[in-house]
Amino acid sequence: MKPALGPAHHALLMGWIAQEAVRVLGPIPSDDLLHDAMRRYGEERGSRMAQRALARGHALDWTSYLAHKEWAAPDHPHASETVATTPHWRMRVTQCPWNDAWQAEGLATYGRYYCRDIDQAIVQGFNPALSLSVGQTLPGDGDCCEFAYTGYVLDPEEEARLEKLRADLGDSVVMPWSYHLGHLYWTMRRVFQEHTGAAGLAILERALSTWERRFGTEAADAIRAHEATDWTAPANPDAPTP
Repeated sequence: MKPALGPAHHALLMGWIAQEAVRVLGPIPSDDLLHDAMRRYGEERGSRMAQRALARGHALDWTSYLAHKEWAAPDHPHASETVATTPHWRMRVTQCPWNDAWQAEGLATYGRYYCRDIDQAIVQGFNPALSLSVGQTLPGDGDCCEFAYTGYVLDPEEEARLEKLRADLGDSVVMPWSYHLGHLYWTMRRVFQEHTGAAGLAILERALSTWERRFGTEAADAIRAHEATDWTAPANPDAPTP
């Protein structure tokens, strides 16, 4: 039976990669390297979302962006609230399973590298004309994560459109967690290798070994099986995955 994977597995893989990078390379080189890795990872995710949206005849606007997200975690605690709906939608997240996992493992220092870049990178990959402002973040010692969706007025009409689009899409755009873990690992591995060669490969391999000791060989093999996956093209979420 395959292990049940989720946001905590994703968070800890990222945390252990960042921790190992800082240990080996030092904080300043690691900061730049992790920034580049998160930008590429996020932009690849956003590009896939855009390709799915366009294939369905949907505009690359904020409503479409929110409806086409690739992950779902209904069984994991997540709390957010709207701060303002005009002149643009502002919201704050007060609990998320990624931060919960980092806090539990003492990895919040490393989780901040993810939250600093990921959302803006996904937006840029989806549509460079959109602009997301990210304020404080939970792993960055804030009491919430703050997001402002520039130019997006979330009035009742737009909210109804969002709910309809989400209902129409259902889970058709949601990818399995083994896919997300594979994407995170292999994209980061390639960026690290490009910048630091063998040292970067060793960082990723040691981090995956740490992850494997916690979650088992079968779970780690599900990540390894994605080595040849093309992360720039949408995959079929209903197709068998490792």
